[in-house]
Amino acid sequence: MSARPPLLFDRAKQQASGYLRDAKKQSWLPRQVACKADKHKEFLVDCWGNLQVLMRLVRAWAAGR
Repeated sequence: MSARPPLLFDRAKQQASGYLRDAKKQSWLPRQVACKADKHKEFLVDCWGNLQVLMRLVRAWAAGR
């Protein structure tokens, strides 16, 4: 049996807590999200502006601003 929590939300929370503790991951994640979002921009047209704002907020948070 796997050590992972069975529910998707619980796994997401567990994964997010790993990012909170690791500054390297905090700087890597927004870049990865931006790269992946840019590749699929045509599917994200409706929420593109909101996604950009969210990525700026995460970058600012990770930088301590």
